[in-house]
Amino acid sequence: MKFINRSVAALFCLLSLTSAVLAQQQRSRLIVTNKTGTTVEVFLLVRDAWQTRGRISPGSTMPIYNVANGQCFRAVWGSRAKELLVKLVYDRAYGGWQQEWELPGKDPAQPCRPAAHP
Repeated sequence: MKFINRSVAALFCLLSLTSAVLAQQQRSRLIVTNKTGTTVEVFLLVRDAWQTRGRISPGSTMPIYNVANGQCFRAVWGSRAKELLVKLVYDRAYGGWQQEWELPGKDPAQPCRPAAHP
């Protein structure tokens, strides 16, 4: 009986420690920085439809939380647009998974998938 009690106590301590570690991890995020000189609208592709995720003023940065690998985002400003397929990396300083996206950026525009855009 002592063995079972000790095993249950050890399991409880392990579960408590695991939940404490998970609770400390920050939510995954995409950090969008607008260096375009004009307002940028950001969209997320959900079930073949683009949903608005926010507007970013020139020179501002906006986090978008609870993103996942493989999600497709689209930024639109003026007559330009750019898409991003999310690839999160763990950032120790932040304490969670994130990706940074600077607009307009130097990387070439690569669509997430062929689709009609907003």
